Amino acid sequence: MLDALGRPGPDEPSLQGVGWLPAPVAAVVERRTTEVVPAAVAAAPWRPGRRTFITGIGAGVQTVAAAASVPLTGGTADGGETEAAADPPEPPPRGVPKWKWRFPGESVGLRPAGGVVLASTGEDDARAVHALDPRTGEVLWERANAYATVAGDDVYLAEDDRVRAVRASSGDTRWTYDFAFGEGGVQAASGSVVCFGISGEQSRIGALSSKDGRRRWTSEPFDRLAEAFAGDDLVVAAAPTGLTALDAETGRPRWTYRIDNGAHLVIDRGLVLAWDRLGTLHALRAADGRPAWKHRNTSALTILLDENHVYLEEADGVVVALDTATGRPAWSRRIAHFDDDPRAQATMLCLDGGTLYAACRDATLYALGAADGRVRWTYQAEAIRLTPPVGAAGLVCVATKDGHVRALAPPDTPGGSRAGP
Repeated sequence: MLDALGRPGPDEPSLQGVGWLPAPVAAVVERRTTEVVPAAVAAAPWRPGRRTFITGIGAGVQTVAAAASVPLTGGTADGGETEAAADPPEPPPRGVPKWKWRFPGESVGLRPAGGVVLASTGEDDARAVHALDPRTGEVLWERANAYATVAGDDVYLAEDDRVRAVRASSGDTRWTYDFAFGEGGVQAASGSVVCFGISGEQSRIGALSSKDGRRRWTSEPFDRLAEAFAGDDLVVAAAPTGLTALDAETGRPRWTYRIDNGAHLVIDRGLVLAWDRLGTLHALRAADGRPAWKHRNTSALTILLDENHVYLEEADGVVVALDTATGRPAWSRRIAHFDDDPRAQATMLCLDGGTLYAACRDATLYALGAADGRVRWTYQAEAIRLTPPVGAAGLVCVATKDGHVRALAPPDTPGGSRAGP
């Protein structure tokens, strides 16, 4: 049907998603895209527990599920969502540029770690990790020929033939582990374990103690293991046909969950979040792997959580906050208009306190209120790369298309603007 109608003009809304529908109809459709999975037995209302830590970068095919009106088994979640507060008619204020640092090479990725900003640059033999002071942009330490994985205040560097654990603040080595034949890389790390891959006829996961680097366990073999993600109590292995949760202390299996190419996993606040190839976000209880809720029609290169909300992208240019316990939409905000492209991501997110930062494909940084989705300020004086920002020391750091890491301050900083251009 949509193909027969043809592509919309540049100023017309896309017929993909719900942006073209009247607001009351769109609200009903949005409600019906979230499936709440009923508990097997009656129990007190479930709420997420304390925070656990996850680090890991997923990779998967971004395909937005079609037709939000497909009937859902197990019921739908009705009510509870609110539209984001309307922005004032005048343009939002502008962020204040502070320091900038030119990174070597063509690519860069940013991560916060123990009070510093880690910039991973280059590829293959030109790869390097640089630790920047978030207040000044000064390079505090550097390591060549390494990839970095972060867990809290600790950084784990995957070098050619070893894992090196270093302190984020100084780069000082805490311990090293030399890989045996067939071992390599750092799949994931948490406050308790550091996981690496073991190749062979079938793949395995090896785990080290994050405290001293001693070998802790080796998993049973997996068929076509794609990647692993680690929390303090749980390691989750992702394969094309499902997830397997391992006990972080022993490596023994605790539960499995069937999912088609589950990727972009997050383990946080008693949940395991996984995104499938059809664009459905699955929220599982970390304790037993049972589904808590599902939400369709999402893009999920960055999934973030706080006590109340799960933040991610729905249609291109639309950021949504879902209730952590139920998956019901709390607010949604269209920050830019694009033709929906299931192969492309329009935003990369960063949560810093009460601010949700979105680096957008339109080369703009948007600072949203995490509670209500209101646009607090923007920055577009330099073209921003589509890579996750990093909040640190009251600033937010972004990568620019001209090859710099740029630090920005909110507009109420001296020298800022309270009005748009």
